[in-house]
Amino acid sequence: MTQPLIARKGTFFWLTGPVDHLHIIVNNPVFCPEAGHEVVVAVNITSMTARHDPACVLEAGCHSFITHQSYVFYRDASTFSATKLATGVASGEIRTHDAVDETLYERILEGFRTSEFVKPRIKRFLRNHAKLID
Repeated sequence: MTQPLIARKGTFFWLTGPVDHLHIIVNNPVFCPEAGHEVVVAVNITSMTARHDPACVLEAGCHSFITHQSYVFYRDASTFSATKLATGVASGEIRTHDAVDETLYERILEGFRTSEFVKPRIKRFLRNHAKLID
């Protein structure tokens, strides 16, 4: 079965509302026994601050949606139900944007290996279920 755009690794999405919260999906959906359904990890992209996580800094223009220096906010990485994301896109509560290219995707993934701020449960999921990190 072909996954909808929202459920593919590298997809940008944001929750609509007063402030758009931009996220990148890290993995294609995989079944998570603890959750009982297909899950993806998504991580927030946020504007640069003096106290930013240096694991993955994004320069303006690295993707058409990134217009100023930003960073990947690994501390905020979360799991999401792939089905709920797809439902949110269908209802308009979630919007998507072009996926990141493979080079940028690999940089973001490398940050999950090196950032000291990734929650242990997120690392376990990416290691044990998504099979993306060692």
